[in-house]
Amino acid sequence: MKNCLNCGTQVLGNYCPECGQSAATGKLKWKNILDDLIHTFTHADKSLLGTTRHMILRPGVVLQEYIDGKRKKYQSPISYFIIWVTLSILCHRMIIHKIGFHPVYLEGLTFSSQESTKIFINHGQWLNILSFPLMGLLLYLILSKGLYSYIESLAITSYTMSTTYMFFAVFYLVWGGLLSFNVLHWKFYLFQIIFTNFFIFWVLIKLFYKKQIPHFYSRIAIFLFVNCILILQFLELLCELWIKIEHTFNNS
Repeated sequence: MKNCLNCGTQVLGNYCPECGQSAATGKLKWKNILDDLIHTFTHADKSLLGTTRHMILRPGVVLQEYIDGKRKKYQSPISYFIIWVTLSILCHRMIIHKIGFHPVYLEGLTFSSQESTKIFINHGQWLNILSFPLMGLLLYLILSKGLYSYIESLAITSYTMSTTYMFFAVFYLVWGGLLSFNVLHWKFYLFQIIFTNFFIFWVLIKLFYKKQIPHFYSRIAIFLFVNCILILQFLELLCELWIKIEHTFNNS
């Protein structure tokens, strides 16, 4: 006989009689991610708003409990990611087409090629998703190794970055839709970068500050700096690859 990792009730069978969580829930593995992906398209999960609220107010508790196996009350990282990223991108596209914003560049802040910058403006939100595994790897190597596995670091990244997409959706609707501020202006992109790093800092403090990590704040600073630089370079590389693919198809 063992206790349910979600609510602590003694479990006799395959599922907890109190909350219904599987008794087989254990260490987070790749199979859990695949199962969550299948669950996203076959079930309706009701914990989106609750998970979002807790990720804003007490992200360290959400992430630690999910990794420890207390997962029933939280939206899975895969479905949480898909929902908020999709809603954010839809809000972005809707505001741009409704208001008719045009890009405003700043030399030196954008990519080295103006063509790459245009690709990022049009498709950057989708491309940014591809950077999540890299961010998870940096988190694992710089801060969480010895405490969490890479897949657990990737789950932390997914929850954190998906929550920033939720904030972005609100910013698009309020600043772009209500206040008519150009969401394609370089000042808005700079604000997004600053806000994202601030929120990542908040999450990491709440998750790691009791872990007694040597040189804790220095490692957070190193992670934020390296992550920002490498992610931007990675995104520029993706934009350049996009351009090459477009040229290949146009010339064929």
